[in-house]
Amino acid sequence: MFQDRLIVSNPEDAGNQFSSPVNQRHILYLFARGLSIESNLYGLNGRILRVNLSDESSKTDSFSEDYAKKFIGGKGFAIDLLYKELSPGIKPLGPENKLVFSTGPLNATGIPGDTRFVVAGKSPLTGIWGEGNCSGWFADSLKKSGYDALVVEGTSKKPVYIWINDDVVEVRPAEHLWGKWTLETEKLIKEEVGINASVVAEGPAAENLVAFSAVTHTAHRAAGRTGLGAVMGSKKLKAIAALGTGKVAVANPDKVQELRTNIVKETFVAEFTTVLREHGQAGFVMDLHNDGILPTRNFQSGVFDGAKAISGQTMTETILKRREACPRCPVACKRMVEVTEGPFAPVLPEYGGPEYENVAALGSLLGVDRLDAVCRMNMLCNAYSLDTISAGVCIAWAMECFEAGIITTEDTDGLELTFGNAKAAVKMVEKIALKEGFGAIFSEGLSKAAEKIGKGSERFAVEVKRLELPMHEPRGKKGLGLMYAVSNRGGCHMQSMHDPDLESPNMAPEIGISVPLHRLDTSRKKVIAMKKTSDWTAMINSTGICSNIYWFGSVYYRPLHQVEILNAVTGWGLSVDEYMNAGERINTYCRAFNAREGVTRNDDKLPHRLMEPLIGGPTHGQSISQEELDSMLDSYYEICGWDKVTGIPTKERLNKLGLGFINL
Repeated sequence: MFQDRLIVSNPEDAGNQFSSPVNQRHILYLFARGLSIESNLYGLNGRILRVNLSDESSKTDSFSEDYAKKFIGGKGFAIDLLYKELSPGIKPLGPENKLVFSTGPLNATGIPGDTRFVVAGKSPLTGIWGEGNCSGWFADSLKKSGYDALVVEGTSKKPVYIWINDDVVEVRPAEHLWGKWTLETEKLIKEEVGINASVVAEGPAAENLVAFSAVTHTAHRAAGRTGLGAVMGSKKLKAIAALGTGKVAVANPDKVQELRTNIVKETFVAEFTTVLREHGQAGFVMDLHNDGILPTRNFQSGVFDGAKAISGQTMTETILKRREACPRCPVACKRMVEVTEGPFAPVLPEYGGPEYENVAALGSLLGVDRLDAVCRMNMLCNAYSLDTISAGVCIAWAMECFEAGIITTEDTDGLELTFGNAKAAVKMVEKIALKEGFGAIFSEGLSKAAEKIGKGSERFAVEVKRLELPMHEPRGKKGLGLMYAVSNRGGCHMQSMHDPDLESPNMAPEIGISVPLHRLDTSRKKVIAMKKTSDWTAMINSTGICSNIYWFGSVYYRPLHQVEILNAVTGWGLSVDEYMNAGERINTYCRAFNAREGVTRNDDKLPHRLMEPLIGGPTHGQSISQEELDSMLDSYYEICGWDKVTGIPTKERLNKLGLGFINL
């Protein structure tokens, strides 16, 4: 079965969009499989592929340029699709949930860093908006097959994988892949469809429906957060493979080439990207330690005596096998490490090497100062498809509970879960992925585990809206604390820029951020700046570019630069204000999704641990008080146009953003 239909940004706009010349051409050329696709869109194909696993059917939707300008792509497309198609209250692991793989207008255009794609659905970990973001080759392959997004619907009765090769879309059997690690899965699929295919897959943790299992790509990249691997597992979807031979047209090829050349040149001189190239994200471990914001021993401290031993610099000097870049990227931040001897061998380079988040979550947070152990845990998480952040935070919680006497070896299958016990930590990763023994308590996430154990263990659970906190200490950068509280997917470090970025003069004067703001500042000015960078970040996640190139301290990081790039590719001629308004629209839309699921101001809170003072280092004694958070929330809601009592977007703001069809 193969069908086509046109989707619109607002039901009442359907008549206008169908009557446009662009959409007449879409309808004319999309009426059957296998015909050439004509599109007047630049940077986009104008098509969304749907695959229903229940009956193994596929169809396509087409969309207009007006729709694209409103929701951009990536995160923006995903929230529009899911808000309109998911009923509130559905079970995240039920057949009614949908999984969206969405690219943006900059993907596959030749712009450096144009490789990020979004995976979204209702999260089985949090029960609200679920979103992961990943780099690599998959966005290229999906887009060059003629699709800007893939929507996976329904549930298969048996393990399957999806094969997309231009206009060929197949649902193939995958019983022979079930139970296998991600690397072996990818290799076997490529033997069947071709070595050049791009594969996203899930591993045994997702098959076991662990609530924070990841969607993995190339066995060492992942859309790691919010447990969307478990959604794949619930649908019996082992993998998706894609290979496209098409090309993505750009509006101004000469301008795109000029920008490409300039960006590549700048990445070789900018300090931020130079560190990434030499040592990867883990090259910043010592910087965070020196600033007192390296999460240590379950967020009790911001300094770690073993920081240098697990740093990116040490990794480079000892176990780095090679570096790897995403397509067209001049930074090459990926580390491929190898450990061939010792108690934590083997560590295979095909599973990559730990990024900053992984080093901190599996290292300092656990008090583990052995780099080989950190790399072994990182490899296991990639192989089983586990979110490294959530896994680390769960194990750190268990270690603190063990040291406090709340749990004993009778609970932990004989493991001495003390901080610094690397062997016990490695074993816990496997137990969690396989839902074995004590590891099974984490199958629904940390919040549920703390509820089960009780005995005051809840005060050690570091999560927001049931999403375990990432490795950025907000007591040393308090605006980030606010963004943790209001983030649409729960505790998230990619919701906005971070406070130290705002200490620089003229960070982004085109959006009113020109005066340095101290990292501990909680004033209204800080809240305004954080809100603006949140809208800006939503656009980074919707256009398909990588924050490792387009983040503060690198190159072309400002909205002014990113609008220039987007306009060169699409020909839209957006102003900076229009660009930022689109980001606000997308963020507010996600908030509306959560509000429909029952999220209110009462859920915009921080864990007990962050109200306690940090111990040691330059941030010793720092905490975030409830009064500070309440004050920032009042300002944030007012600035966003949300009700200050409920935290729900007002009808007036929804109308202003073109979301008037939403009724909350």
